[in-house]
Formats: sequence, structure tokens, C-alpha cells
Amino acid sequence: MTDIKSLRLILHGKSADAPELRDAVTGLRELGHDLSVRVTWEAGDAHRFTQQAQHDGIDVIVSGGGDGLLNEVVNGVMQGHAPEQATLAVLPMGTANDFATSCGIPEDLSSALNIAAHGSVQTIDLATANDRFFINVASGGFGAQVTTTTPKILKKVLGGAAYTLMGFAGAVRGPDTNRLRIESESASYDEHLVMVAVANGRRSGGGFEVAPEARLDDGLLDATFVRDFPVSEAAVLAQELKNPGASENRFVFTLRSSWVTLTAADGVMDFVNLDGEPSPAAHKMEFQIRPRALRMVLPESASPLLSRKLQTVSEEQNQKSDTLSSKE
Repeated sequence: MTDIKSLRLILHGKSADAPELRDAVTGLRELGHDLSVRVTWEAGDAHRFTQQAQHDGIDVIVSGGGDGLLNEVVNGVMQGHAPEQATLAVLPMGTANDFATSCGIPEDLSSALNIAAHGSVQTIDLATANDRFFINVASGGFGAQVTTTTPKILKKVLGGAAYTLMGFAGAVRGPDTNRLRIESESASYDEHLVMVAVANGRRSGGGFEVAPEARLDDGLLDATFVRDFPVSEAAVLAQELKNPGASENRFVFTLRSSWVTLTAADGVMDFVNLDGEPSPAAHKMEFQIRPRALRMVLPESASPLLSRKLQTVSEEQNQKSDTLSSKE
């Protein structure tokens, strides 16, 4: 069990008055933990509060909100003082909580705070999109506006992600407006695409598993691509999205790589989201993995997003020390 001396909860303003949250905070304090709270009011607050927590020497910084707040906290950590010494935890209080759900962090706030205080500290990968970090999924594509032409079968499979990840297909576009050059360490090719998802985690868009095989500790990005498709083939696409890595797929394909570069043939991708938050679209997006870049508190039981045997950071350090001693 990790010995936690102090925690700083960075809380999204819209969640500040939740009675169950007050009960959870009070309960942890009654156990003797030094838990302080900062509530966001405007853009940039979470970033600033995170860096202040690092400066104050807080043991664990807890992101209390959804995936968007977590993204801002992660970027605050990585751009702050001694990011390699910071430890992050998640209190899922957003709409979707895709990252927390994938990690096995419960929705019950008292249980989630208990994990933040007593869970296992793991070192996990982070990813970058151009100059910004993301912890879960970066998605982008063409024709992303909400529209009634989104096929019903896709709504059934994807839920809200049918809008946020797929947008619409079959619209009248020029021959190059959705053509992307894809480059990675294993392949390079041109494709006409409607959606791209580059993942460190697994879920996006409210629970859709965009990268079912992704791990947080494998040093790789899992990218899923959806080719342009006629609306008449929506049923085929829906089935392929359930198994994106299948070799027989016509519209959906995947790749795994430590880096992926996407270049739009004409203009920019219509939308780019990092952990569910809008990011400026660009002509060229460079994605890279940062292996073991962040310390994070996860449940004591092995998280489904970890490929290696669950071990604490202190155990890892002891193993490294033993290895060095044996070489001397």
C-alpha cells in the first residue's frame, strides 16, 4: 500500500457542490490524510493549480472531473516543476470518464478517493500531438458537424461517438479534401479517410472502444482509421468497428507504432480532439509516445490497461538497484 502524505484535489467548478463529494473528502480527511481542494473557475485554472501543487511538494495531484480536465492537469504536470516526481490520480466526475473507466477506477467517489490515497503508483506512457500531451485518445477527421444524416446503425454501435468521432459520410467533397498521408515506423501510405483515432488508452466518445488492444505501458500508440464509405455500407462499417484490427475489413484498419504522422493533402482536418477537448486543426499532426513518462495511482488489482505485472514504483526502483549492484 502506497504511503500518501498529502493530496491536492483539483476540482472542476461544476462539480464543487456535489454532496457525495463532500462526504468523500470528509471521510478521507478523517482517516488522517492531508487533502486540500482547489476549484476551477475559468480556463487555465487547472493548469495553474497543478503547477502550484508541484511547487508545494504535494504527494498526489487528483484530477476531479472528466477527461478534458484530466488533459489540462496532465499538461500542467508535464510543463511544471520536476514532472518525473509528480504523481497523478483521477476522481471521475465528468460526463463520460473514458480514461478512468478503462483503468478500472470506480464511479463511487469515496472508493475512487481511497484509491488515490492507497492505490498502487505505476509509471505509464503519455502521448503528444504536435506540442501538446494527451493521456487517452486523440481523434480527428473530416465532415465532423452534427447532422441528421448520420446512419442510425452507427448511432446504435457508437452512441454519442457517432457524432463526435464519425460526423457524417457520403457528403459531396472534392477528390483530395479527405486524403491523408499516413507515416509510421512500420508503414507509409495515402488513404481517403473520414476518421482517425490515435490512442494511448482504449475508450473515447462516451465508452466506444476505439483501440481495444491499447495498453498504457507498452511504449506504443494504437491508431484506428476509417476509410471514406458510402452510407449504404453503414451496416458493414458498424460491424468492422467492433473488430477494427481484422485483416478482412474494408473500411477500418489499424496500426501500432511509437510515432505516427498525418498530413492532410488539401488544407487541414476539420476537427482534432485531444482527450475529448477541441484542439486547433492542422495540416500536419505528429503523434509520439513518451514511454513511462507519468506516475499514476491505479487500483491495487491489475488494471486492464497494464500489460506488465502490477508492481509499485518502489519495487521497480529496487529491481533497478539490484541490477546495478549485480553489474558492479
